[in-house]
Amino acid sequence: MAITLIDTEASVSGTSLVGYIKTNYNDLVEVFGEPRYTSSGDDKVTAEWNLEFLVDDEYVTATIYDWKLGHTPYRTYDWHIGGFSTQAAHVVAKYMKDANAE
Repeated sequence: MAITLIDTEASVSGTSLVGYIKTNYNDLVEVFGEPRYTSSGDDKVTAEWNLEFLVDDEYVTATIYDWKLGHTPYRTYDWHIGGFSTQAAHVVAKYMKDANAE
């Protein structure tokens, strides 16, 4: 499975929770850059990445975000993964694993 990150400001409207990834904030920033925003204003989400990947010949949209903590978790946390299918969670996990192996 060839995975390429093609957009870090993807449109994620309509995505929903499809899984989790246990990691820390700094590892996410190292792999995906700074989060798209660091506060939703309602304290439901304080950091979110909006991503689009090309997986072989298919586009996969994913979000990575914290949920209802009231603060950004910097230590190890089960970050939420949103998407249109569970494939988003698999792609995020594999991309993170491959990035950390380099």
